[in-house]
Amino acid sequence: MNLIKYKRVNSELDLILKYITPKNKTIIDAGCGSGYLTLKLANAGGKVSGIDTPAIVKKLINLKHKNAFFKPGKSENLPFENNFADAIIYYSSFHHVAKDKMTKAIEECNRVLKPGGLAVFVEPSLEKGCYFELLRIVLDERKIQKYAYKIIKTIPNYGFNPVTEKHIYLIRTLNDFSDLVNKFIKNKKDKKTAILKAEKKTTNSEKNNHLFRSTARVNIYKKIHK
Repeated sequence: MNLIKYKRVNSELDLILKYITPKNKTIIDAGCGSGYLTLKLANAGGKVSGIDTPAIVKKLINLKHKNAFFKPGKSENLPFENNFADAIIYYSSFHHVAKDKMTKAIEECNRVLKPGGLAVFVEPSLEKGCYFELLRIVLDERKIQKYAYKIIKTIPNYGFNPVTEKHIYLIRTLNDFSDLVNKFIKNKKDKKTAILKAEKKTTNSEKNNHLFRSTARVNIYKKIHK
C-alpha cells in the first residue's frame, strides 16, 4: 500500500468536520447504522436525520437527542422534500444500495439537497494488506464497492461539481473486528473460526503491521446552484 497518499484521521466525526460545519445545518446520514455519526453531528449543532432499514431504526428508538431524528428510508427513495438538506453523508453505505438503484440514489441526492449543498461519500478503498482483508473473512464486498465507486464518479452528470477526492485511514483493532463478527455472524463456531483467521493474519508478520489501517476514499460533490 502506498501510505504517502493516505492521511490519518482520528474518527469518523473528525473526518466529516473537515468538510462540514454542522451548526445550524440540516444533514442527512444515509445508512446511519449504529447512529454514532448522527448523534455526534447533532451534538456538534446540526439538525441530523439518520435513515436506515426499519429493523435498524427500530433499534435506535432509544437514542434520544433533540436534534437527531431516525426514520426508515432508502437512499434511492429519500423520505424528505425537495431542497431539504445542506448535506447528505454516505459513510460506508453507498455500496449497500442495490446495484440497479444506485443511479436513482444519485438523482434523489440531487432532489433533496439544497443548491450548493454537499454530497459526501466515504467508501472503503480496498487496499491490500489493510483492515479490509479482515473484513473479507466476514463478507467480501470488493465487486460491489468497485461498482459503487464507478457510479459515484458519474455524479457530475447529475447536477454536481466535484469538490475533492481524498484518501484517509483510521486505526482499527481486533476488538473492532470482533464487534463486527458478533454483529454479522450468529453461529458460535463460525464466530470463533473468523476470529482465529483474523489473529493468524495479524500476528508474527512484519509485513502485516498495517492490517489495522482502515483505508477509505472520500469523494465530495456540491450541488450546482439553479
